[in-house]
Amino acid sequence: MVRQVAIAGCLRFRQLKTLRMDGVITISDPRAIGLIVGVVLFLAIPRLLPRVLVGFRHFLSPSALADRCRAEPDLLLLDVRSPGEFYGPAGRVPGALNVPLSKLTEVLRNADAPLNDPKRAVIAICQSDLRAGQAVLKLRKAGYTQVWVLSGGINAWIEEHRPVDQSPPGPRGP
Repeated sequence: MVRQVAIAGCLRFRQLKTLRMDGVITISDPRAIGLIVGVVLFLAIPRLLPRVLVGFRHFLSPSALADRCRAEPDLLLLDVRSPGEFYGPAGRVPGALNVPLSKLTEVLRNADAPLNDPKRAVIAICQSDLRAGQAVLKLRKAGYTQVWVLSGGINAWIEEHRPVDQSPPGPRGP
């Protein structure tokens, strides 16, 4: 049976509905298929782009980060969120240094900054992992080789019930 279907109330596409036991609906109009593919890509690209640019293997789960923090006390946790987010209600990973992404390039040029050792292992953290992926690219450009992203950011850290520092602002990063 072929019928017209309204998508989003304004676009109409032809749809071929097959009567099967599993209730599968087959879309036969190429415009509808193009629209569906476009919507899926629109929703997926912001989430996948950092992983493609940084590399899937450079993302650490919250549990893997917790293990590394215990094993490597010199690990630098670099939170690239704004100070308002860093000291906000969500809190931060304990021991993290706040350097907003917008200031990271400037801080990397400063020889006195905590980020003056390209051989040091760095884990970039943000709210979800998008900005942290951008930070890793900047760190690599500056010569850092041991850099990772906290997969899912502070949101995933909190979802796994990991400890969060919610203390008021004290001495801030550069």
